[in-house]
Amino acid sequence: MMVSCGENTSSPSEPPSGDPTLESISLSGEYQTSFFVDDAFDYEGLVVTATYSDESSKVISSGYTVSTPDMSTKGEKEVTVTYLSKTAKYSITVSEPIEEYAGYMYFDFYRIDIVKSDKSKHYLNPGIKDKNNQDIDVSDFPFTFTFDSSLVDVSKYGGISSKGSSTGSTIVTCTYTVNPDIKASCTVNIVDSLPTKEKAWVRVDDYESLSDGDILVMAAPEYGLTASLDTLHSKLNPVSSTFSSDKKTITSLGEGTIEFYLGIEDKGMTLEAQSNEYLVCTHQGKVKLDSSSNTNKFWDIHANYDLEDGVVIENDVESLGYFMYNVSQNYFSTYVDNSISEYMKLPFIYRLEETN
Repeated sequence: MMVSCGENTSSPSEPPSGDPTLESISLSGEYQTSFFVDDAFDYEGLVVTATYSDESSKVISSGYTVSTPDMSTKGEKEVTVTYLSKTAKYSITVSEPIEEYAGYMYFDFYRIDIVKSDKSKHYLNPGIKDKNNQDIDVSDFPFTFTFDSSLVDVSKYGGISSKGSSTGSTIVTCTYTVNPDIKASCTVNIVDSLPTKEKAWVRVDDYESLSDGDILVMAAPEYGLTASLDTLHSKLNPVSSTFSSDKKTITSLGEGTIEFYLGIEDKGMTLEAQSNEYLVCTHQGKVKLDSSSNTNKFWDIHANYDLEDGVVIENDVESLGYFMYNVSQNYFSTYVDNSISEYMKLPFIYRLEETN
């Protein structure tokens, strides 16, 4: 299909005999060459220049035609510009639209220590969830990695290994190539050797110390209890656990204690169960794990300024409120009332930490 350019629709004609004749036309200017499928074709900014037999040239402002390529399919398309008997061509690329995800990227881990002599690969295993918390198919592995190549190597599929020459720390950043705005980073420490460490559950008193990937449990230390999931009754039941004498460290967890970790969301830190389901609750105040509810995005972990020192989990949905431990009814649940009474206790948050 041909379209005319400019408002002058009169047909151009060859100059009288003896005048310079048209030799060729050329194309220049800043015109669009990249489009998405079903975009309207546009050649605004195209400059057509005619060159004559006496080597003179001039910009043609009207009287030429521009073919319109098929914009319904992707691929490289040819555009033909015609003026009198001369033609010139240029190419455009029509691509599938980039699908935008209001989601986030997640890793298997966000911090790792690697001995400099360790040549094995430690895989990040990135994944993408969409705005509905559903996994997006990334089987073709559409990720790229940036990192300090003097310390580590990162394979095409996210395997991190030490280069074995020096120690230090670097950030490995993974970018989702479909949408470069979605990315996540992992801190990698290259060390001479790994110290012998033991893991312990330590009470979190500073919410700013929390970071993506932290593993957490909820507990009522005054009663020596941690929260476990009762799927039959859709609530968090207490189970007995052993605590240290200062009540700040859990030395062991009762069987069935539910573990959570901090994931990545558009609105900051989000509490997520190890089974990749979010911590949500029903309108009856019972607590359950159910990825189908939209209430998960409202849960927030923050400093507890109103009630007492420490870190709390709170929901800004008016009918949900704080997580608390009900002493008289003996289960963890949510309550709108933020006052601490004799039978309503805030559960503490404990994080799994490695200690020398």
